[in-house]
Amino acid sequence: MRLINNVPVRNLCNLTLSRENFGTAKTFIATAEKLKISEQKLNFFKRCKRQQVFPVFMLNSTTFNQSSLFPMRQNSGSVSRYQHRLRTLSLQQHISYQYQFIADRKVQIPTLRNKNLDGIG
Repeated sequence: MRLINNVPVRNLCNLTLSRENFGTAKTFIATAEKLKISEQKLNFFKRCKRQQVFPVFMLNSTTFNQSSLFPMRQNSGSVSRYQHRLRTLSLQQHISYQYQFIADRKVQIPTLRNKNLDGIG
């Protein structure tokens, strides 16, 4: 993973750590950064849900051509409702995924921290 903030890794290079401890520390930093990014994504998705707007990537993935799918009957009201429901479910699924990802990282971080501290101390 490419780190957004590489200052901690540069500071880590200044320490005299074994190769294994350096790898563990780098993994710890990357996992903590993934956690921070996931929390920001979760906040974004929750704001979208609260404001009842959908991100562009979600709009693009749930947009379809009504005239080609429903050539006989143009009942755009029901199609729009289904489309809105599909987008809402997609947004809820993204929120659920972020919650699960955050929970997994919060379990992983203490394990890495303890493993890293055992090697440094």
